[in-house]
Amino acid sequence: QSHDRNEASHESLLSLVTSLEQRRVQVLESRTKIEETMKTVEDSLNGSKQQLENLQDERKEVTLEVNRSENRKEELQRELDQAQRRLQDLRTDQRMSEKDRKMEETLETLKRLFPGVHGRLTDVMSPVHKKYRIPVMAALGSHNMDAIVTETEKTSLECIRYLKEQHIGRASFVPLDTIQTKPINENFRNLEKDVKLVIDVVEYEERYHRAMLYAFGNTVLTESLSKARHLCYSRKDLGKVKAVTLEGAVISKNGNMSGGVQDFLKRAARFDEKEIQRLQKKADKCLKSLREIEHSEERSNSGIVNDITNLEKSIQYNQIEFDTFKEKLDTNSVKLSEIDKELAKKVPELKNAKSSLGKIASKVNAADKAIATIEDGIYHDFCRSIGCANIRDYEEKLT
Repeated sequence: QSHDRNEASHESLLSLVTSLEQRRVQVLESRTKIEETMKTVEDSLNGSKQQLENLQDERKEVTLEVNRSENRKEELQRELDQAQRRLQDLRTDQRMSEKDRKMEETLETLKRLFPGVHGRLTDVMSPVHKKYRIPVMAALGSHNMDAIVTETEKTSLECIRYLKEQHIGRASFVPLDTIQTKPINENFRNLEKDVKLVIDVVEYEERYHRAMLYAFGNTVLTESLSKARHLCYSRKDLGKVKAVTLEGAVISKNGNMSGGVQDFLKRAARFDEKEIQRLQKKADKCLKSLREIEHSEERSNSGIVNDITNLEKSIQYNQIEFDTFKEKLDTNSVKLSEIDKELAKKVPELKNAKSSLGKIASKVNAADKAIATIEDGIYHDFCRSIGCANIRDYEEKLT
């Protein structure tokens, strides 16, 4: 009975230790999975934090850029306001006649239909100073001030045909490839201090040089009418001279004198058209730049703010997830510690039980051998008579 109790105790301890070891393996496997998941979450968390830091740095840069943009916006707004005020002033001063308006419309139509149309002579050049507007218009004369510059004579003929077919009216043309011009008389550039060539007081692109020669030739500009008279009537060495004054008086080569400030004042205002176009382009450009800056600011701020918000939410979620797995890992560690404590207690008990069971088994074996020896002595003759090795062999045969 003592042997049976010891054996039962041993089996119970063995089963318990085996169960504890299996649980320990399961807990360790669970721990490994938790640690792997935590590593993934931690990597994601660290990556998001680094991204957030980068975005916050970028946001600072954007803020600085926005501040710079605000300065640029203020500068552009000032330029826009100035351009719009100047435009308003010019448009208030400018009173375009019905004839001029029709001419403008006709010119725009010709430009649209024929690529070789450049514009009027007054469109392709500009006085270098406002004070030269009247004498320049006077030098052009009523015939040339509306003359249209074309690339070729062919284009001019096409325009004339179109105007005739449409019953729009008539216009003069200056074809750059065929107009007849004479070279500048360089002596006229060095006449006197207050005398200039009209061609020298206008700005134009080099491709229009022949048109300027055609329009102005050697016409000279003087400060006063008396100076113009002197050049035209007294300087016989100069030959025939055409002169204009700042007031718009004209002395032609044949000596006839005409014009004056009132004759050309209104017509000189057409140079404001170019200024209006320039200012309008500047105003449009300023307005476009302002809108682009505002759109860029809105897009940059909105994009970064959204990215930062999304990252902060992601970090918050990952942190909660990480903390949850940390709690699981802590719980796992407690379980593992408890199992290890229980194993530390039960394994020695199992060893003791196994040792006790072994000792009992040895005693039982010794007793069994002693009994067998006694039985062999008692049943020796009987076993011999029946031909069995011993009584146990005989009993086995009976069963």
